[in-house]
Amino acid sequence: MSNSDVTYLFDPLCGWCYGATPMLDRLSASGVRIEPLATGLFSGAGALPMDKGFAAHGRTTSASSV
Repeated sequence: MSNSDVTYLFDPLCGWCYGATPMLDRLSASGVRIEPLATGLFSGAGALPMDKGFAAHGRTTSASSV
């Protein structure tokens, strides 16, 4: 591929989003430009602040869903 761009919308607390990493790596290696764009809890006017407690909660809930 050439001259292709992908805007990857992801939620930083979503384990499934991190599961797409191998595919994104393959696209990037083939010449596709990847533009990551965080969405979900960390975007816009309603964005939640990331603190240690919230980060720990995210890790716990993601680990339990795998």
